[in-house]
Amino acid sequence: MITLQYLEPGPHLTEITPRMAGDKLRAALDILPIDILLLGWNLPGPLVEVCREETARRGVKLYRWQPLLTGDGVFRPWGEWQTRNLDGHPLMGPEAREEFTFVCPNHPEARAAALDHLEAVSGPEIYDGIFFDRMRFPSPAANPVEALGCFCPHCERTAADSGLDLDKVRTYLRTAPAPTLFHDVLEPGSITPFTRFLDFRQKVITRFVSEAAKRVRALGLEIGLDLFTTSLMRLVGQDLDSLPLLADWSKLMIYTHAFGPAALPYELAQLTDWLSAEIPFSSDGPDGEPVCREYGRARQLAPSGTTLLAGIEMVEIPGVCQLTPDEIVHDLNVLNGLNADGLAISWDLWQIPLERLELVREIWGR
Repeated sequence: MITLQYLEPGPHLTEITPRMAGDKLRAALDILPIDILLLGWNLPGPLVEVCREETARRGVKLYRWQPLLTGDGVFRPWGEWQTRNLDGHPLMGPEAREEFTFVCPNHPEARAAALDHLEAVSGPEIYDGIFFDRMRFPSPAANPVEALGCFCPHCERTAADSGLDLDKVRTYLRTAPAPTLFHDVLEPGSITPFTRFLDFRQKVITRFVSEAAKRVRALGLEIGLDLFTTSLMRLVGQDLDSLPLLADWSKLMIYTHAFGPAALPYELAQLTDWLSAEIPFSSDGPDGEPVCREYGRARQLAPSGTTLLAGIEMVEIPGVCQLTPDEIVHDLNVLNGLNADGLAISWDLWQIPLERLELVREIWGR
């Protein structure tokens, strides 16, 4: 199974005409057999129409790629809805960007508004499914104490109802040494106020995604999930034990070369800066191969029978992601050797040189 993301919203879209979008999509589909095209949210009608026509002609399913708990240009993460850190301060996205500013799924108004918006844009007359993106808490990798959420009054009440006192969590976070907190993240078997909080957040996200899935299923649509990289998934409240069961397939963001939010090098660099010491990830031997480790561990943790796609970056964006053919071939061969369920080619076809799809065809061709 192969999915392909296309036309993420941004300023560059004003330069893309329907003809240009259609030409790039046709060229990609001529190279590689794609099962599902994940099309960006809130696109101009003519762009959606040309992609709908081409996917229908080729027998390719069309999903709407849709953020759930962040702003999307129409849904706005209003200040009172935003996730809060342990001091009650709002957790803004990088450069205060709304598309990476999260609302709290325990806030009744925010949750209702997010679910209503999802239902309103699902468009069963256009799409075959919805690809759920950003259904999580913001990553606290830059500082797992000060950037961890959420501690809003609604989370206080919800946690208390489940027997968790967030004041004790605050005290633990403020007093425990950094290596202890990092150990708590990597060793989920340990029981501390921090790990209980992490468990609580996973249940919150699973409950929210379950509600969202019910609404989308009622419209007769399929569901795909965008999941954080395996090693750090717990930090953002996602749970491999439960979430894949709610979808037709799930994508793991195994971005091992890019330097941007959710990519492994970016997140680990922030953790390293916070710890002021080397993160204990080895690159020696097969167990240290990041693609192998992230996908293999996810396959072990996820329920049997669920479909996990390896999301690998293939974009060419100066300063963010610049790949060599050897790096792409290496990652594809590793995933082939693991008998991965499929690939999620990320994160936007518009920024992917077509020769990289030819490499996928050579190694992953069907």
